[in-house]
Amino acid sequence: MWVNDMSTKETILRLLEAAGGKFISGSDIARSAGVSRNAVWKNAAALREAGFDIEAGDGGYRMAGDKLCPELIKYYAKNDFGITFFTETGSTNREAARLASSVTLPHMVAAAAQSGGRGRHGKSFFSEGGIYFSMILDAAAVKIPPLLLTTAAACATLRAIEAEYDAEPKIKWINDIYLGEKKVCGILTEAQSDLETGTFSHYIVGIGINAGGDNFPPEVEDIACSLDPASVRKNRLCAATADNLLAFIKAEPSDIVRLASEKSCVLGRKIRFFGGKEGTGKAVALGESGELIVETAEGRVTLSGGEISVRFTK
Repeated sequence: MWVNDMSTKETILRLLEAAGGKFISGSDIARSAGVSRNAVWKNAAALREAGFDIEAGDGGYRMAGDKLCPELIKYYAKNDFGITFFTETGSTNREAARLASSVTLPHMVAAAAQSGGRGRHGKSFFSEGGIYFSMILDAAAVKIPPLLLTTAAACATLRAIEAEYDAEPKIKWINDIYLGEKKVCGILTEAQSDLETGTFSHYIVGIGINAGGDNFPPEVEDIACSLDPASVRKNRLCAATADNLLAFIKAEPSDIVRLASEKSCVLGRKIRFFGGKEGTGKAVALGESGELIVETAEGRVTLSGGEISVRFTK
C-alpha cells in the first residue's frame, strides 16, 4: 500500500519519537510506512529541512532532538480537538483570542516558540525551547466554577508531568508548577465575553512548560528550571496535558481542590501576599473554588486568584 508524502512523514515521525532516540533501520521504517527505502530517505531529508533533528547512520535513523509537531500531538491525544500551529508567534493566548469565534471548540493553539509570552498581571514569560500552547474552551463545556479553572489547569499539567517523568511537581498557588524551589511551568487563564448576553463565551487556558534546558536569562535563572530536554517527549506531554484539562473541566470541584491541596508547595508555609490585598501569614487551606486561605495576625484572609501573587518568606 502506497501512501501520500504527508502520511509518510507522519509515520516516520511517530516511529522515531516512539523509539526514544534509538536508531530504526530504513527497511523497518519502509515496511511500517508501506513505502520504498528511497521514499524513507527523501521524506527524512524533507523533515530535516523542516527543522526536525533526525540523524542518519549505519543503524538507520533516529530522532536526536524533540520538537512540537501538530500531527504528533493529535496522534497522542485521546480527545478530538483541532490544532493551529505556529513555528513562532507572539503569544498563543493572543492567537487563541483572535481565533476563538471562528474555530470548532475545543481547539489548541500551539507554538514552538513565543516572542511575547506573558503571565499574570502582564509579566513576560520566558518562551524558548519549551512547550507552549493555549486551549480554547467553550464556556458551556466548562462545568466547574470559573475561579477554579486555573487550578484545574495546574492539576492537569502536574498529572501529565508525573505520568511522563520521575519527578515530583508541586503547585505554587495559583498558576505555577514547581520542581523543588523553581518554576517549571506557568499558566494564564483568560475569558472572553459575549457582549449581547454579558456572559462568558470562551475561556482560554495558556500553558507554558520549560523543556529546553536551563539556559535561562539572568533575570530568571535563579527562579526557573526545566524538564530534562534529553528525556522530554514534548508532543506526548502536550497531548496528555490537554487531555487532562478536558477531563478536569468536567470533574467534581471538590476532587480538584483535594488534589491541588495534596500537591501544594504553599500550604503550611509562611507567605507574603500583595496586589489586591497585602500582608503576611500562613497558608492553611484552599477554598471550594480554589481560593487561598491565609491565617494572619489579624485573622483569616481569603485570596482569589485574580487579585494577588504569592512569594515565600524566609
